Amino acid sequence: MGKDELKQDYLDQAASLGIKVEKEKKILFLIALFRLITFAGGFILTYLSFELSKYTGFAAFVFFVSLFLFLLRSDSLHSSRKIYLENLVRINTDEAKALDGDFSKFKDGSPFIRKDHDFSYDTDIFGPSSLFQFLCRTCTGYGSRVLAEWLSDPYSVSSSMEMRQEAIKEISGKDLWRKSFLATGMNTELDQQQISGFTAWLSGEDHMLTTLYRKWIMWLLPALNLISLVCVIMGFISYGVLIIFLLASLLFVLKDLQ
Repeated sequence: MGKDELKQDYLDQAASLGIKVEKEKKILFLIALFRLITFAGGFILTYLSFELSKYTGFAAFVFFVSLFLFLLRSDSLHSSRKIYLENLVRINTDEAKALDGDFSKFKDGSPFIRKDHDFSYDTDIFGPSSLFQFLCRTCTGYGSRVLAEWLSDPYSVSSSMEMRQEAIKEISGKDLWRKSFLATGMNTELDQQQISGFTAWLSGEDHMLTTLYRKWIMWLLPALNLISLVCVIMGFISYGVLIIFLLASLLFVLKDLQ
C-alpha cells in the first residue's frame, strides 16, 4: 500500500468511526433523558404506591431503583465506548497527518532532554522533530519513560534486539489490534509510581487477603441494608435495626476512604 493510499485509509477509518461517535452521543442523550424520567417519575409513583399498600410501594421502589441502576450502568458502558471510539478517530487522524510530515500530535520527549548525556543531546534524540517524536506511540507516562531509557541507552536492549524485531514484525500486521490496544490505554497517564504500586499489589499476599475481605464486606453490608429495609416495611423489625446497619455501612466507607 502506497503512502497516499495509506493516508486515505486512515482518513476513511476516522470518518467511519466519527459516525459511530455521533451515534453513541445520541444514545447517551436518550439514556440521560430516561434516567431523569425514571428518577422523577419513580419517586412520584413509588409514593403513590405506598399510599395503596406497603407491598405495592416496595415493589415499585425495587423496580424503579433497579431501572435507575441499569440506566446508570448503560450510561457508563456507552460513555466508555464513546471515549474509545474518539480515541480511535484521534489515532487515525494523527497517523494521516504524520504521513504528511506533521508529528506535532505526538510526544516529543522534551522532559527527557539531558545536556550532560553522552550523545542524546547532540543527535536530537529528544525534542521537536526528534527521533523520539517519530517513534513514540506510547499512551502512558511510564511507557514514554521506558522508550526514553531505551533510546538513551541502546546497549541495554541490544541483547534482545532480534526478539524485539520479531515482535515488531508480528504486531505490524495487526493494524486493528494495535489501534484498539492504543485506544484502550489512552487518557491514562500512568507513571512509574503507579506501576510500582500495582506490582507491589500483585505480589502482596496480605494485601490480597485484605482486598478479598473488603470485597465481601462491600457486598454483605448493602445486602443487609436491603434485607433490613424489607423487614422494616413488612413490620418484622424496628427502624432501629435498619439505622444500625446504615451506620455500620457509613463507618466502613469512612474507614476505607482514610
